[in-house]
Amino acid sequence: MPTAVAAAFAAWAAGIMLAHWGLGATPLRLFIGYADIEPPLVGALEPAGIAIAAAFTLLVAGLRSLPWWLNGWAISAGGLPLVLVGSCVELADTPGNDIVSPALASVGLGIMLAGLLLAAVQAPVAVRTAIVSGFVVGLVLCPYILTVVMPPSDLPRVFIPEHFFPGTALALAAVAAATAMIRPGAVGPAADEPRTEPAGSWASVAPIGSAVVVLYAGNLVLRTGIEQPPPGVDLGFWDRPAVPDAVRYGMVVLAAAITLVLSRQAYRRGHAEPARWTVLCLALAAPLHTVTTNSLYLTAGLAWLFAAGAAAAGLGALAAIRAAGRLPWDALGAGTVAAGILVHAVGPRQGDLWTAAGSLLIVVGLCFALSAGLIRVSSAADGAPADVAGCALLGLATVLLAGQALGPLAVEVAESAGFDGTVLTVASVAGAAAALLVALSGTSHEVERASAR
Repeated sequence: MPTAVAAAFAAWAAGIMLAHWGLGATPLRLFIGYADIEPPLVGALEPAGIAIAAAFTLLVAGLRSLPWWLNGWAISAGGLPLVLVGSCVELADTPGNDIVSPALASVGLGIMLAGLLLAAVQAPVAVRTAIVSGFVVGLVLCPYILTVVMPPSDLPRVFIPEHFFPGTALALAAVAAATAMIRPGAVGPAADEPRTEPAGSWASVAPIGSAVVVLYAGNLVLRTGIEQPPPGVDLGFWDRPAVPDAVRYGMVVLAAAITLVLSRQAYRRGHAEPARWTVLCLALAAPLHTVTTNSLYLTAGLAWLFAAGAAAAGLGALAAIRAAGRLPWDALGAGTVAAGILVHAVGPRQGDLWTAAGSLLIVVGLCFALSAGLIRVSSAADGAPADVAGCALLGLATVLLAGQALGPLAVEVAESAGFDGTVLTVASVAGAAAALLVALSGTSHEVERASAR
């Protein structure tokens, strides 16, 4: 029990860090003129840096057997000091810190994420459930947690370094405590098995690199379709130019292309199960970034919403373990998110009850779907721990990269006051992905029945 509690708390802290730096970077850096952050033409660099750093960390972890003391938590704790250094560089206000700071933080978070996935894969089922549930709660509910210590009027300035420096130190302490508490005996047998040829680890680097190229090339093209302010005019964050319809659909196509690149490798690695995970992450990418931008559920801002999300994360993990074949749980969660976006959009006209109901559906759907999907992919795939963690990473890379492709839409949904094209687009992507998940679930069951004969 103490092991599971320590692991859940450390994973919770790691999830907050990933949401804070990784997901929060997209809305802040994609457009000109907020918090003196000058974005590159291709968009935020942090999501790509995190995904690539995590892939290379898993590659190194799979090349040779690691000593017993270098478990996933130790690797994760090794990445967070880089995030602290990145914070210090940002606060120092030295020349070049706008590149050095996010680069250091991205590499640190990539190492942290890789270590977390390794820890989950290596752990017994009970501890793995705690890790996944804690991570998902931190990732999804990060904005709600931040508002406990930060007035909502300061959002989204909570993503500026002076506010997240103490939190990074706390996350490092939590992960380090888990490293010290979780002894080799608590780690699953897979951690001590001889390493095989790390095909899965190698194979996760190439598709993630390809997806990064697709993302930034697409961003560079689509950016030309968004009207930019005249030189020298600094627009506020909420005054950025609107996204034309043609560019909006182009962003959806770009996100689908990124997912296709990553899903192709996932299918080659483990057929339908890992592919379901990447498709699920496409469905949840824009809603997750919406929550991180100016959270849909912050309008409700109630403690019961946090409790509902935490309960949904635990139930999603248990459903994937105890009743994996009964229903496509990931599709159920994605469909709930799509319904929540539509219900929430009705709120401005129908009243606070609709807003609260939409917020609840979104939070519950995100937590339930992510927990169920991550538990399933980390338990169903075969191979060395680094290879299985590589399969899980393909989905989280989809969240980061496809989420940046859909970043402008996520921002518009966050500030929407009713039904519009952007709300319908994001809800349609989630709904279509849920339908595809149902089809892939049927394929998975056919493969399982064929294998049983």
